[in-house]
Amino acid sequence: MKKLAILFLLAAVITTGCSKSDEPETNKINGHEYVDLGLSVKWATCNVGAKTPTGYGEYYKWGEIIPKGSNVSYPEIAETSIMEITGTQYDVAHVDWGGSWRMATESEWRELIEKCEWAWIENGEQSGYRITGPNGNSIFLPACGIINGDSLVVTGTQAYYWSSTRCEGALWDSWGLHMEDYQYNINGWNLSNGMAIRPVSN
Repeated sequence: MKKLAILFLLAAVITTGCSKSDEPETNKINGHEYVDLGLSVKWATCNVGAKTPTGYGEYYKWGEIIPKGSNVSYPEIAETSIMEITGTQYDVAHVDWGGSWRMATESEWRELIEKCEWAWIENGEQSGYRITGPNGNSIFLPACGIINGDSLVVTGTQAYYWSSTRCEGALWDSWGLHMEDYQYNINGWNLSNGMAIRPVSN
């Protein structure tokens, strides 16, 4: 009888220990994984539209929430004077992923460059940068190319990622990351280009 009671108690402990359905997953926000790099924001592990960290995902004109098709027209937001779209109706990361997800601002991209170590990985379709933060954690940005006009080009060798911040004095351009094996920097890019989005969250 004593042995039976012990077995029941052991089964209860095991069942309780395996049941984590009520506990929040600390590495996810609204179903999307992130990495804390020790910076001012948490960075997502995947691009918008991608299912894995090495996936390219979708490409968007700046300020549009529908993937760029085969056209060279400017987005509707080009006719406005809106300078910052993070967390707004024009922010595809916020609209598509919900919760606290949003596009990274120009200053947050610059922080990623200035405070992290960047290491180029050459591996065909999985080429890109491994970015390691001050705390030793890392994310991967794939070399997903860019849609320029109606063609997807330089995949596997370069990548372009939008920020949420428009260039002052050049309303047809917005800030974005450009990277290839020997450089990575923030420049202004034409709003009609189809570029990737890597979300962040506070």
